[in-house]
Amino acid sequence: MAYPSEALIGASWNQQLLEDFGHTFGAEATANHVVGLYAPGVNIHRTPYSGRNFEYYSEDALLSGKLGAAMVRGYASQGVYAYVKHFALNDQESNRLSISVWSNEQAMRELYLKAFEVVVKEGKATAMMSSYSYLGDTWAGASRALLTEVLRDEWGFQGTVVTDSAMGNISWMDINLALRAGGDMMLCLMGVNLDSSSNTAQQEMRRACHNILYTQANSAAVAAAADTSPYWLMLLVILDTAVISAALLVFLGRTKLKEKLNIGVKIGIVVVTAAVLVLIFWACFFRSSGVAAADPNASQDVPTQSEEPTQTDAPAASEPSAQAGDVFLQMDGAGIDGNDWLKCHATLLNDGTFTITVDYNAENAEIETDSGSWTENEDGSLALTGTRDFTATLADGVYAMEVLNAETGITCLLTGTPGGAAQPSGDVFAQLDGTGVGEENTWLAAHVTLCKDGTFTVTVDYNAENAGIETDSGTWVENEDGSLALTGTRDFTVTLADGVYTMEFVNAETSIPCAVTGTPNAGAARADGVFIQLDGAGIDGNDWLKCHATLLTDGTFTITVDYNAENAGIETDGGTWTENENGSLALTGTRDFTVTLADGVYTMEVTNAETGIVCELSGNA
Repeated sequence: MAYPSEALIGASWNQQLLEDFGHTFGAEATANHVVGLYAPGVNIHRTPYSGRNFEYYSEDALLSGKLGAAMVRGYASQGVYAYVKHFALNDQESNRLSISVWSNEQAMRELYLKAFEVVVKEGKATAMMSSYSYLGDTWAGASRALLTEVLRDEWGFQGTVVTDSAMGNISWMDINLALRAGGDMMLCLMGVNLDSSSNTAQQEMRRACHNILYTQANSAAVAAAADTSPYWLMLLVILDTAVISAALLVFLGRTKLKEKLNIGVKIGIVVVTAAVLVLIFWACFFRSSGVAAADPNASQDVPTQSEEPTQTDAPAASEPSAQAGDVFLQMDGAGIDGNDWLKCHATLLNDGTFTITVDYNAENAEIETDSGSWTENEDGSLALTGTRDFTATLADGVYAMEVLNAETGITCLLTGTPGGAAQPSGDVFAQLDGTGVGEENTWLAAHVTLCKDGTFTVTVDYNAENAGIETDSGTWVENEDGSLALTGTRDFTVTLADGVYTMEFVNAETSIPCAVTGTPNAGAARADGVFIQLDGAGIDGNDWLKCHATLLTDGTFTITVDYNAENAGIETDGGTWTENENGSLALTGTRDFTVTLADGVYTMEVTNAETGIVCELSGNA
């Protein structure tokens, strides 16, 4: 069947029509054992003369995204995944193999990335094709900011990222760079030089395999690959082909042409004939009616046009999001006895209900294990009754609770304060956190936990799936000068300056030096001259937007936001602050704010003017 181009169907502005289009196209694809498509393209018609306009919908980003999402949903209803292309800023055909595109972030987000964002969030795309374009001086296929921080971390994309065709272009389309940026596959048959000797490369290869299998598993690929042909029929075809080919070879040796045809030509004729016979047999006996397509009337695990992606569709955030208004208490923690890879969360709502969830890894996060109702006891502790019963004890304004995870047998220790962030475990003397030294090594996260019983552990996070990997442990003692001596698998020294502990160590697996800092009783180091540091994120599923308020001892304050790694520390407000009689703080400046105080925790709300997103910030006195 012949189908019209995207430019033509885009002119319909009809989302339902495009979803039906995708459904029909997907059904034809699965009938021919095809489960992946290099389509649709959602780049922009920057000019009417662009050489790829037939492959794109419109000059409008929102329209392109809505139509692309509808098409992807239609494909998915038949088990077909779509490599949405070309991500990103591949909006002209001339010189597209070498062009460097320069744009500010506002234009990128409003025009050139918006369509892809809509396709990911509303179409639930599980495949993406990166572009040839350079973004500034970085190839798009090797841009971690694009493929990981925006696509996966901000938008919640789960699936495979493949490059555009790398045949003949591998001199600059480097698979080693692509893997580390968040790419998964090269669209290339030969010539790829993958250096798999380092631990980093092997971890990225593991991640890429996981993403590829995720896309395949969420499609009709397994059914398409299944071969249910009877073996006797396959053997019969092989024998028939061999007999007919042999007969043909004998015939050619006995005809009048035998003197004119050399042995090479005769063999060539036989091989071609055998290939034709195999195709004929396949068409007659093996070619099935196709992969069973999904029932068009059955409900699909894809959103309708009116649905918004839910919070659980996004990967687990590395930090707890700000509490919603109906949350009485949020308790967070991890497995004890070296099992801190297992994260656990208990959310107690003001309506008297609770839920307990665990994060096994980034892909298996927020798995609900328990739920029920809670009441407050006379001594201030909380009684949780439901699937299982728990007790949350109260000491010094901090709630603590232990939860045994039934799946793993691991006990998790959770802590939290009403309206505040979770507090460190009571047996922790100091928590030091940091990253690899040097801009290129900040992907490696490092942690040192010093417990009050005189023991310590050193852990590193290679990525979301390989986090909390213990590398060192032992005992520690305090020296006369206030520094700490750590003795164990390796020996370390923790120095003390201005109330902040600092330690450096080299990660043995990667040889990367790491620097970590922290203060006693856990928590991030507070800079000299800082009275209080409040941190938080956007509410209502907008926790990609980070916000910070710094109040200095000289009576001034600044408020900054982090849009992403490249646009962090953007100052939005500044001014002076004073303390009110009730302990709250009044901030006066570009805009006015009030910081409230409860149970030793300061909280405030900030509305980001650029996005309209409300952020909730908190910090300890």
